[in-house]
Amino acid sequence: TVFKRLGYLLETLGIEAPELVQACREEMSSGISLLDPSMPSRGPIRRRWNLRLNAVILSERTES
Repeated sequence: TVFKRLGYLLETLGIEAPELVQACREEMSSGISLLDPSMPSRGPIRRRWNLRLNAVILSERTES
């Protein structure tokens, strides 16, 4: 599950790490996992990462 979450976060936050994203894709398990296991199991499923997006990710990056 950690590979799914890490890969999704890298892409969502716009962090350029293509080799790490590829490694996450190769190592991720099958089945749907929760982005945040402490939150209810609701929200859309991102098939690319087999993740249920049950939390909102806010970027701390600011635009100049």
